[in-house]
Amino acid sequence: MTATVMSEPEVSSPTGQVIPVTGDNDLQPVRFLFLAKGFSRVFWGLLIAMILFFGNASVEVFHFVRVPAYIAGSALVAWGLWMLSGAGAVGAQWRTHVRMVMALVFLQVYFAPFFEWWKMSPHVLIYLANVLGLLLVSMLALFWVNVLAADVFRRLSNRGGQIEAWVFAGSVILLMIAPLVLTVIFCLVAALRYQTEFEFEIWQTVVRLPIWVYMILTIPCSLTLIVSWKVKELCYGRLAEGDREAKPTHG
Repeated sequence: MTATVMSEPEVSSPTGQVIPVTGDNDLQPVRFLFLAKGFSRVFWGLLIAMILFFGNASVEVFHFVRVPAYIAGSALVAWGLWMLSGAGAVGAQWRTHVRMVMALVFLQVYFAPFFEWWKMSPHVLIYLANVLGLLLVSMLALFWVNVLAADVFRRLSNRGGQIEAWVFAGSVILLMIAPLVLTVIFCLVAALRYQTEFEFEIWQTVVRLPIWVYMILTIPCSLTLIVSWKVKELCYGRLAEGDREAKPTHG
């Protein structure tokens, strides 16, 4: 009995073209191609975005607006997600998860100018609110990328990879989202207690944090890169296996 990996009989490519596939796992290389290329772009996009973000790089637009350069990486991630959307239904919530991550990436681009404006005017509350929004959506994007990887590992019956992806997703919550929420609450309480401005307390916290704290924040980022690379390599491996078995053997 042949085990199937994907359940739907056809695949919609990112261009909208419907590509028929058979029900047998080994005869469906097109899906593995979309998954492999999609996660490859997600990996490189995340890596570029992280380097540019932590490197504090920015570009000037229209000679008066500066935006963080990490949006180049975000654009590459969005391209990868577009490829993943063409892989068909990997899981029951696959398309919903892909759209969710894509929406979060678009929000990263929207929040980009506010990050530069906040660095120039940290006392402006509206800038700070948008920067907090940027941090939250970026962390959620990392979380859902791990969930997407877990979906693929599950469909490919890779139990170890699935558990690893969920553990990495948990690290985003534990090491990024939870500290962000606690920091905001701590600063809000301090502002109310000492009758200071909330944005002042946030800025003071940011400049006083030791470097090792920021290094800890990069751990979930690195783990997400690792799982993205692993699922990409797994899909390329399955694609190569399908190509070898599809070639006729001559005696």
